Amino acid sequence: MVKLTFENCVTKLGKRIDPAKATELSLVNKQIDDVGSFVKFEQLETLDLSGNRFRFEREIQGLFDAPKLKALNLTGNAIQKIAHYRDIVIARIPTLEVLDKIKITSSERDSAMSWFMNKDKSDSEAIVDPLLNQDPLANEIRQVELERESRKKELDLLQKENLDKKLKLEKEKKELEEEDKET
Repeated sequence: MVKLTFENCVTKLGKRIDPAKATELSLVNKQIDDVGSFVKFEQLETLDLSGNRFRFEREIQGLFDAPKLKALNLTGNAIQKIAHYRDIVIARIPTLEVLDKIKITSSERDSAMSWFMNKDKSDSEAIVDPLLNQDPLANEIRQVELERESRKKELDLLQKENLDKKLKLEKEKKELEEEDKET
């Protein structure tokens, strides 16, 4: 277990950098699975925690304290797979403008805030910890299934894009052949 806190950032970074004044922090693939409060990261605007081990909302709650956070990247973390993930993060970090490299629109923010304000406690616990009562092997199997499903969706989208491109090229080719026949 690796927990990211202000104090261990100060310890690890030493005098090279003052985390309280840092505006950008990249901790990609560091096996981090929990964070402490980010309230002391007073100037932090951009945070990249992609490729770590966050699974549940409670493991990222400390990020909700970051006073100026504008861009947060959590791609490659299992937490992205929980229901209403974007709604939760957007509603809990009002200064956020970009989540996982995707700009947050005003309508998305409104929708997230509305969902967050209207969710009830029992629903929240089910959404936040969908894997909590399962054994570790079941969690791993579920994670693999979610990743497979995500990859399948990506592949389907790529295949559709390729088909669209192919159809467009065939149409352009046909138009060029017709132009050639006319001349």
